[in-house]
Amino acid sequence: MSFVGSFRKIDRSFFAAVGFDFMQYFVLLLIVLGSVAMFYKLYVPLFDVQDTVNKISDQVAQSGELPQISDDLGAEMEGNISTVKWFVAEIIMLAVAVYLLFLLCSGLGRGIVYGLLENKRRSRKYLTRFLWYNTGWIMLWNILFVLTFVATKPGVSPYIFIIELILYFHFSTIFRHFIGERKGFKKTMSMFFSIGIKKAHRFIIPFLVVLLILFIVVQVTSFSGTIPFMVVFLALLFFMLFFMSWARLYYFQAIYKIK
Repeated sequence: MSFVGSFRKIDRSFFAAVGFDFMQYFVLLLIVLGSVAMFYKLYVPLFDVQDTVNKISDQVAQSGELPQISDDLGAEMEGNISTVKWFVAEIIMLAVAVYLLFLLCSGLGRGIVYGLLENKRRSRKYLTRFLWYNTGWIMLWNILFVLTFVATKPGVSPYIFIIELILYFHFSTIFRHFIGERKGFKKTMSMFFSIGIKKAHRFIIPFLVVLLILFIVVQVTSFSGTIPFMVVFLALLFFMLFFMSWARLYYFQAIYKIK
């Protein structure tokens, strides 16, 4: 049985995968914190722009009309416009850099984690292949998330996002398994569609078991009112790290049975 077999697969490689998963999320956290710090550093020059806007607003409030633009005010406004333009350009470059770092970290990190869980050799060729395939996969889902945000009503979009995140985990686990098969792109996609899409009904039980365990954990944490928040947070964090790796093993066992 896939469920029992998944626990039999827990070994040293499994714990190494859990540890590397933790390191990967820690690096992603550092990237987020670094980008926030960089954003603040880029935003500081805009304080001068805000001072100029406040100065003009005060003059309009007092006189009821726009002030005459003197040489000093004109030079100040011109400098502020240049500052805003540079801010927008630097924010775009920062966003692109952070996104590329995210794709790099996710691709290499997932490649190592999946390689450990499936006892595959993590060669440079394997990791490069995993990086490119995973990058394309994530970008496709990012487009779907953006379209959902743009095309749906605010009251509906959170529920659609939750459904999409669940489907993302389901299909990503299957797709990344086939990346590790070291087949060509056409063969990889063919196997993914034949197993992950055409035979999706064969994953109903693993899918429901994973959701049921998550539901039970959520219900248990709802009764932790007397326990310090940090204790609950750390316990939930470590549980999720182990749970995600185990869920992948469980899915792998289901894939092996279907194949």
